Amino acid sequence: MDSSARAVRLTVTGALRGGVTAKDLALHIIGRWGADGAAYRSLEFAGDTIGTLSLDERAVIPNMMAEFGAMNAYLPPDDAVLPT
Repeated sequence: MDSSARAVRLTVTGALRGGVTAKDLALHIIGRWGADGAAYRSLEFAGDTIGTLSLDERAVIPNMMAEFGAMNAYLPPDDAVLPT
């Protein structure tokens, strides 16, 4: 992660293993870059993994990013969020 960037895109690809939750993913991100790794940054999540998460699981990620020091966290909506 670029320490000077104010906005950061985190691309998550691949399927989560059985028993791995969205909270586990968030805790992995926090553990990798530290509790203040996103201090005062805006986070955008991308990648095919996000589309595989349930709506409840998707809500966990931005909520947990507050623990990461993020100003905000964004998951782009798809057809599951905004059906056509």
